[in-house]
Amino acid sequence: MNNSIELDIYKYINHQNRELFKKLSQVYDIHLYLNPELSSWCSDNNLPIIRTPKDDGNISSFTHELLHIYLDYLGITSKDFIHKNILSVNVLLSLKRLLYDHIYNVSCHKKMYPFFKGMGFDEMDFVQRNGCFFSQFDFFIICLCKRLNICSKFWTSQFIGNTISLMNDVVGYRELQNRKFLYKLSQLDRDLYRVLYLFDSKWSKQEDLDCSSNFKELSDGLLNWLMKNNMIKNPILF
Repeated sequence: MNNSIELDIYKYINHQNRELFKKLSQVYDIHLYLNPELSSWCSDNNLPIIRTPKDDGNISSFTHELLHIYLDYLGITSKDFIHKNILSVNVLLSLKRLLYDHIYNVSCHKKMYPFFKGMGFDEMDFVQRNGCFFSQFDFFIICLCKRLNICSKFWTSQFIGNTISLMNDVVGYRELQNRKFLYKLSQLDRDLYRVLYLFDSKWSKQEDLDCSSNFKELSDGLLNWLMKNNMIKNPILF
């Protein structure tokens, strides 16, 4: 990336994440870069590079990105492998382009959070801008598009992305509200909700980090749902 300036990474190491950083540094040459053009912290795919929009000493966000690298260290199936070898082209073309990146990222959160909590961080600091990310208005827009049979790629992607996010929100005081929204979404489309529920439920209980079969089942389930609802007009055959 242009406009990137390397930062002193040790400003972001404290008693909470020191052991994790030490362990990862034995395998990865980790770098931290400032890029004001970004909207949030992130880590580069398949690289031990962390980027931040502000050099603000946010140790929680830095540790969050360290944990993404830690999952790679522990052997989680890579996002690139899933994109290239697991996901159906028909499904990818029928939904929003960045949806699977979101699903992969949030599903990683499910495995990262216990480590984050174990290091003594507050649940409110696990995800940046940690407010109520799904509202009654968001639900209304999904309902309206579905009932009017318009913007199918938009509302379907919103349904999937928000459902997965709600299932992985770690903030305790929002649990009741999240359950209410999940119930509403399940009633709006039970078949689609079930595909997502099975994916999340299996991954929640799984002890290893090989998520290939999880994403294959998710892709197959979404493909069947899309075909059943006539959302794949010209399937690509191999």
